[in-house]
Amino acid sequence: MRLKKSSQIFVLCLFLVFLGIAGCNSSSSDDAAAPSASQLSTYEEDVIECTPYLAVSGEGYFDEWATGWSPETEFSVLYKLFHPDSGVEGIYDPIESLDEYIEIINEISEKWDEEEDFTANNGQETVNVSINNTVSSITVPFWGNVVSIDRVITMENDTCTCNVGFTIGEGEERCVAHYVHANGETGVYYAHRNSTAGDIEIWSACYAPDDADPFYGAFKWKGNPDAGTFAITQYTNSASGSNVMGGGDIDGNMSFIAKRGDTDPSNAEYYITLDIDDIEGDNPIDPGTITAAGVTAPDPDAYPSHAYITSGNASCLGYLTSYPSTAASLAWTLGD
Repeated sequence: MRLKKSSQIFVLCLFLVFLGIAGCNSSSSDDAAAPSASQLSTYEEDVIECTPYLAVSGEGYFDEWATGWSPETEFSVLYKLFHPDSGVEGIYDPIESLDEYIEIINEISEKWDEEEDFTANNGQETVNVSINNTVSSITVPFWGNVVSIDRVITMENDTCTCNVGFTIGEGEERCVAHYVHANGETGVYYAHRNSTAGDIEIWSACYAPDDADPFYGAFKWKGNPDAGTFAITQYTNSASGSNVMGGGDIDGNMSFIAKRGDTDPSNAEYYITLDIDDIEGDNPIDPGTITAAGVTAPDPDAYPSHAYITSGNASCLGYLTSYPSTAASLAWTLGD
């Protein structure tokens, strides 16, 4: 099982209706008004602007790719990262879930300054909401960084508890969202937006102890939609530990490098250099661009996008070294 849409546990459309509020105020919609200074921005459309989105792809040539790289091969490297159907193993499903939490928070923005608990109910489901305006910081679960915040809003029913802490400043926003499901799935998101520079950073970690197909994974993403650039790193428990990083320019060159944690020589470190036409265009990609990293080392001087797969380079996020393998590693705690 590949889990999807973690925040849908609240049945969002019903939740918004029985609060007596219609519509969503989100920056991710061309139709909706932009968020006011007193509301949080959403992130999905910004991420799509500068990161490969494999909802639509070319036909007939992806079978020429090595199996581990083909976006047409389910659970391959690029499929898991960038296809919208890859669930929590990709980047788009977690970011969509983060946006859903933010949209709920924005719908009750008129209550943010009220330290009063309240209950929403549509006759079928009850959600308890509480607002804490006395907390000033959060240590982000799993990641460990301390974030200054203005408040924490908690939403809870019989199947899920969600905490969202955030601050909105002049040209800058920070948000931490944490959820725990009754089935044991636990996750956290950390998001930082610098509107002045146009920079966005999103971190996510998930622990999903499904008996048939457990998933433990983490990723960091950063990007600038104005410049059309991004970088990413991800580490998961799939294939005895699948580790990938890379990035580039959505309109130009991109590079990705991946390795597995097992000892099979066929699972050595490999990298690929490509552009968006190689993913979505009509021209076949040259399979020769998939290279064993031990044979030809990345050269940022010769190929600028190799900066994103060269550890120590300012553009490279580097490999992650851990993912949440226990629920305790994602425990939620508040600071002062």
